[in-house]
Amino acid sequence: DTAWVNAVTADQMQASFRIKLVDPERYETVTDALTGRDGVEEVNDQRDQLEPLFDILNKLTLLSGALAAVMILTALLLMPTTIRLSAMSRRNETEIMRYVGASNFFIELPFILEGIISALIGSLLAVLGLWVTVKYFISDWLGQALSWMRIIDTADVLRLGPALVLASVVVAGLASWITLRRYARV
Repeated sequence: DTAWVNAVTADQMQASFRIKLVDPERYETVTDALTGRDGVEEVNDQRDQLEPLFDILNKLTLLSGALAAVMILTALLLMPTTIRLSAMSRRNETEIMRYVGASNFFIELPFILEGIISALIGSLLAVLGLWVTVKYFISDWLGQALSWMRIIDTADVLRLGPALVLASVVVAGLASWITLRRYARV
């Protein structure tokens, strides 16, 4: 019921129109209203095209979570072994400390600090590597290709980085302490 309906011919019209719905869950209403009308060849729901992409992304998310769990388990198994090897290689120094009356805390402290410092350096390097990857590969390269999608950026990494560093330091400290509790006992 507008003036341009009589003035525009079919060849002047666009090949397709996109309708953005306020409530996408009610797309059947629009499909029913437009299907079979003059000038409407077909009505497509974009979700039919995007669902396979989202399924792939969800599966990749699960895969990355599983890989992260394997990496955490590996780190938790390697830390006690490394701490024990370090303590065994310094067995003479540990025995001397015991002979002069050092408490278990003072015997364990250098090993715990060694684990914490190693974890701190490793986690800082990991966050730096994550920042570089997000900056140059995800934000700059992938972000331009997928401008319609919100992609993580360096601000997200900087917001998450301190929590990752703190978690690695706490896990390394606890793993060192728990490992040395049994080893440092007289």
